[in-house]
Amino acid sequence: AVVSTQSTGSVLAVARKEHPGARVYLYGHSMGTGVACQAAFQELQDGTPVNGVILEAPFLSIPEVVLKSPAARVLNALYGGFIWRFSDLFMTRDVIGELENVLILFAEDDEVIPVNHATELHTMCSGSSLLLTAQGGHNFLIHQAEVRDKIKQYLQSDVGHNDPATTPNGQDI
Repeated sequence: AVVSTQSTGSVLAVARKEHPGARVYLYGHSMGTGVACQAAFQELQDGTPVNGVILEAPFLSIPEVVLKSPAARVLNALYGGFIWRFSDLFMTRDVIGELENVLILFAEDDEVIPVNHATELHTMCSGSSLLLTAQGGHNFLIHQAEVRDKIKQYLQSDVGHNDPATTPNGQDI
């Protein structure tokens, strides 16, 4: 099933209702980074910004990832431009510059998404930090202690994170 930013917004609305005053973070991996960025951007537009976004193996846009795939190039030729049917879906490059407090996690040996996607997104987003690791591939980055430690540090160093006046009950969702 495809998760839309509309359904993500609905989940966030319920979470905020159930946990008023809690800090809200979005986490996305691979395709989920597009969902997380678009949802964070929509929340910002709606006046209810999230406190942060964590992106593991993010991409600039779907066409920019898919066009690098030999199989996708063949399918695109056979089916007359199928890639462009998805060209406006999760255009991370178009919204990341509006976001703040973004942590980008990426493995240089990612076999699906080229490393320049992470470095370019980091350059586009002045409110981002980037952790590049030599290993982790596309699916196993989170298994590294260095990455888990960075996420923990990111959440703990967030402004006001441990301030009871700004985070009732110290909750994060």
